[in-house]
Amino acid sequence: MKTRLSILLLLFMVATVSFAQGLRESVCIVEAEYTDEEKDQIGDLSLWFSRKGFMSESRLLSAYKSGVTGSGVVVETDYGRYVLSNRHVVGYAREATISFVLKDTTLVYEHCVVKAVSHNEDLVLVCLPDSCTQPAIELSTEVIEDGQDIVAAGFPGLAGKPSWQVTKGSVSNANLRIEEDNTVYIQHTAPIDPGSSGGPLLIKQGDTYQIVGVNTYKAFWRDNVGITIPVDAVSRFISTVGNDTLAESGLAAITINGETWAKMVDKMEKECIDSLRNMQVDMPLDVLTNTLSLECTPEVVSVVSKTSSSSSNNSKPSKSKVYVDDFGKYNLVRLTYTNMLSKNQNIGLSWEQAHQWLSVGFQVFVGFEEWFNKEEEITKMRSAFSLGLKFGLQVPLKMGKKYYAIPRLLFDPYFSSSAILDFFDYYNGPAEVGGFPFSLGCDFAFPVGDYLLSVGVYYQYLIQLYYDDYSAETLCLSKNRALISKNAFTTNVGQSGLGVSLAFWW
Repeated sequence: MKTRLSILLLLFMVATVSFAQGLRESVCIVEAEYTDEEKDQIGDLSLWFSRKGFMSESRLLSAYKSGVTGSGVVVETDYGRYVLSNRHVVGYAREATISFVLKDTTLVYEHCVVKAVSHNEDLVLVCLPDSCTQPAIELSTEVIEDGQDIVAAGFPGLAGKPSWQVTKGSVSNANLRIEEDNTVYIQHTAPIDPGSSGGPLLIKQGDTYQIVGVNTYKAFWRDNVGITIPVDAVSRFISTVGNDTLAESGLAAITINGETWAKMVDKMEKECIDSLRNMQVDMPLDVLTNTLSLECTPEVVSVVSKTSSSSSNNSKPSKSKVYVDDFGKYNLVRLTYTNMLSKNQNIGLSWEQAHQWLSVGFQVFVGFEEWFNKEEEITKMRSAFSLGLKFGLQVPLKMGKKYYAIPRLLFDPYFSSSAILDFFDYYNGPAEVGGFPFSLGCDFAFPVGDYLLSVGVYYQYLIQLYYDDYSAETLCLSKNRALISKNAFTTNVGQSGLGVSLAFWW
């Protein structure tokens, strides 16, 4: 009995190895190929998606840029032999690398052209070179039923690289509908993992295996739930592919960049943004096409058409416009330090909102003033807490794709309390009422992760107002600068200084 059982087990193992090796002749690894320019475009879109909270789309685009692999299977069509896989495996690439990992060798075919992509199902066909003689697997014509035994094959990731995997299971739902358009899928129990996408789901017909579907994803929130596009959808897709047609580049079809899209989102009403977030997307860049399709989406206007667009006699209600050279709308927190040439100084903290040419905001700062008593020959230092506004004009100058030089002209009027701290003993002096600083400088902004950081330098001229109840004969602003005072509220002192700033933008 034991001998017979051992023989049966051995025959089963031999049959399994032979079957798996036969499948490896036809099942392959699929890896999308992108040019450096396309990777830059994908990275830019991923960055702006992340900034606007479309995190899953951003992560998928980042994965495309870094390089992802999936699975595929060789099929025969009326126009030749192709690799059948998922559209999301190839992504937006125009070419792909196809690899067959055999027992003794690996066959690699680079720059295989993407023949066709399906816009209704997650399917793609990739051309094979004439030098590739790997056998095709037939498409099944059998009606799939619940409980039917199936096999899944592919190259999911293991230890950071694709690894051959064959698993068995059964059909748990032959007519699964999970989307609003009533698309039908096959649900099965054969284990699949990330990287299995695009691999075939098969049944055995005599001594051969036939394709009954293409594995597309798994339900991670449940055990043993694989989702497969059925063979009838595959057949319909293949029948639409002509001999001379080639798939267009998905990236080349994108008419706006990530920064322009983000500015459009900034101009949307909340209800419009919510409707965009709630839309179901098959591929990450569908977010862009969905944005352009909404009635509430702001109009995108080219820089050169600003003049002509304003004179248009279009009778339709005008949308808000997004000009493609906009600097954008940012919030920022700025820290400043100004060293006045008259030995005074101040440290400021402000919140600003910068939009194209204008910057507005609020500020608080502590000013440190030096006073000199002629009679006692004593230098006094005191500070005052101040609150104010910020108004500014700026000229954003783009340097390359990501960096800005931003010349700024600011007016920062403020009101000040009387002195709240004396660094030495209490000392009476003119009380500062407020001031009118004017500053001219330049910020240099650069990306840090998903945000911007800037450093700036500026020159400031400050007109200060005082109310003086004391004799001006005994007081000086410094040893070299007399306080001009006539016991009047209109007392003013002009000072100048140099400063630096550090700002965090989001």
